[in-house]
Amino acid sequence: MIKNKKGFTLAEIIIAIAALSLCSVVILNIFIAGNNLSIDADMYDEAINRSGNMAETFKSSKTFQDFINTAYLDEYFISKGEINATDFLWIYCFDKNWNYLDSTKGASVILEIDLGEDIKYKSGDLWKLKINFNKINNEEQVSILEIITKRYYPRGTS
Repeated sequence: MIKNKKGFTLAEIIIAIAALSLCSVVILNIFIAGNNLSIDADMYDEAINRSGNMAETFKSSKTFQDFINTAYLDEYFISKGEINATDFLWIYCFDKNWNYLDSTKGASVILEIDLGEDIKYKSGDLWKLKINFNKINNEEQVSILEIITKRYYPRGTS
């Protein structure tokens, strides 16, 4: 006489638990990757906003000194290299929450602003603004955004 089998064997239960465990590991990794992508997207968005604001201020300023005064370049810089009277470099460091830092230690993002004369004309000067955001990944800087824009200032207004 054939008996009706009810329930699962121990081997079937173990296989089912193993399959569910593998699926949960894959799903957990997907959630972690999604969180990392969200953090990076926030960082890129903030970098784009700050760079765009800086570039717009540069383009809309009436004089070179007006740009320097309105861009708040000297407020939080950690190093400023004045190569000569027509070339400037500001370096700013931020943590992962976009708070200003006094040094590169613990920084998640480094902003470099390079401002210099590009071409001299008889009637004025063409200035170039280069904004570079670098993300720090395992002690290595990876460029996440670079904006280069130029602005002509007539002679006697810079």
